[in-house]
Amino acid sequence: MGKKIVFSTDVFIEGDFGTHTIQSAYNPHEHSYIEITYVLEGEALHITTHGREMLTRNTFYILRPKDMHTYVDFGQTGVYHRDIICAPALFRQICRQLLPDLYDKILADPDYIRLPFPNENFYMTEDLIKKYSSLPFEEKELRYAYIKLILGQFLGVYMNTRLHPTDNENDLYFKILSAIRTPTVLQGGIDELVKNLNFSHGYICRIIRQHTDKTLISLLTEARIQYACHLLKSPGISIADVAYNVGYESFSHFIQLFRKQVGVTPFQYRKKQAENGLPAPYFERTE
Repeated sequence: MGKKIVFSTDVFIEGDFGTHTIQSAYNPHEHSYIEITYVLEGEALHITTHGREMLTRNTFYILRPKDMHTYVDFGQTGVYHRDIICAPALFRQICRQLLPDLYDKILADPDYIRLPFPNENFYMTEDLIKKYSSLPFEEKELRYAYIKLILGQFLGVYMNTRLHPTDNENDLYFKILSAIRTPTVLQGGIDELVKNLNFSHGYICRIIRQHTDKTLISLLTEARIQYACHLLKSPGISIADVAYNVGYESFSHFIQLFRKQVGVTPFQYRKKQAENGLPAPYFERTE
C-alpha cells in the first residue's frame, strides 16, 4: 500500500483504501482520491455541481478527483451514509483486472456517475466490509482480495449499465460458462470461480440470472456431473477418485447427485459403458 490517507473515520482506514459511516451537514468538498458513496439508513440530500437530489440506499455514486459534492441530512437522527475511499493507483490496478480501459472510461465519463444499487449488491457489500474489517492487518493478501471483491460490487454495476450492457453481458455469460467447465473450478467450486474470474459472487449470479433460469450452483453441478461421466469412461480411475476430481468430498452426496442428473448410479453408468464396448474399467462395488 502507499502513503496513508488522512481521513476522519469511525471504522477503519489503511494505506490506499478505507471506509467510514458518517452523518454530515452542508460541507461542499472534493477529493484527491476515488470515493464511492451511498446512503446506509434514512434519506439524505446529495448536492453536486449538476444539481441536488434526495438519496436512499438504492443508489450509489462513484466520485472522481475534482468531483464536488456534499450530503445534507437535515440534522435527522438515524441518517447515515458510507464513504469508501481508494487511491487512484489502487483503483486503476483493480479496474484493469476487469477491463484494460475501465479506469480510463470512468475518468472520462462526462457526467457524475450515479448508478443503481440493488439490494443484493448492498447487502453483499456490507457483508464484505464487515468481514474485511475483522481481518488482521498482517493478512495483506487476503485483505487485498476483499478490497477487490468490495470494489467489484460497484465496478460490476458500472460495466453492466454503462458499457454496452447487452454485448458485454453476453460475453461475460459465456466467459462464466467456460470457466465453470475448467478442472480447477470443477474441483474448487464457487470460491475458485470467483478467484478465476475476478468478479464477485453476486455479480456472477446476476449475469447468470439475466441469461437463464438456472442458478450458479445448478450450472456448476451439471458441469461436474458431465465431467464425471467423462472420467468414468477411463479405465483404472476409481469412482471415489472421480468424485474427488469433480469437487465432492462426500462420496454419498456425489452418488446422490449423479443419480439425480443421469438416472443411474456412477457404478451402473460405468458398467453400461463397458457393456457398450468400452475398455473394461476397474469396477468397485461400494454403492
